[in-house]
Amino acid sequence: MAKILNVPRYTSGFCHALMKIYPAQYNQIFILRCTSLENMEVFFDGFAKELCPFDIEFVDMDIFPSNVLGGVESGCMSLRVKTTPQLVDAQKRLNEELYKVFGPCPAEHDNDYIFHMTFAIGGADYESYQGAYDELIKSDYNQIFRFSKLGLLYYDDDDITPGTYFCYKVCDI
Repeated sequence: MAKILNVPRYTSGFCHALMKIYPAQYNQIFILRCTSLENMEVFFDGFAKELCPFDIEFVDMDIFPSNVLGGVESGCMSLRVKTTPQLVDAQKRLNEELYKVFGPCPAEHDNDYIFHMTFAIGGADYESYQGAYDELIKSDYNQIFRFSKLGLLYYDDDDITPGTYFCYKVCDI
């Protein structure tokens, strides 16, 4: 199911005019460096087979400054996801399985992770993000969707520069 939000275009090339947010992906872990994409893909395929589809509910919209893309000051917007036992269990299993296969894989927010779906990051100044947020927060984003696919997202650059991030693979669960 796709939902299109019509929001004015802001400066710096950050266009919100057609923002697809459904079907959605939600974030399970933060950036993890790996030495072998092939080994990560084998792990990913096995982990995807262990999961079963479940519902995810969006409960809030967040905005915050970000410089994750190449160190450039910008913004980030995300929809917060309601924490459920299924999500907590999937996160716990993912971290345990990553540790078994790859050893310690610490992430920046291991102890205070907030389940969310990032829908905009980088590409504009923070003021543009604030303007978009002020419009988007008026939308009906409190939706429930069925989590039924798992995506392996990949940065093709250790500096995490814009244009090097893509969805490498998607598996049905």
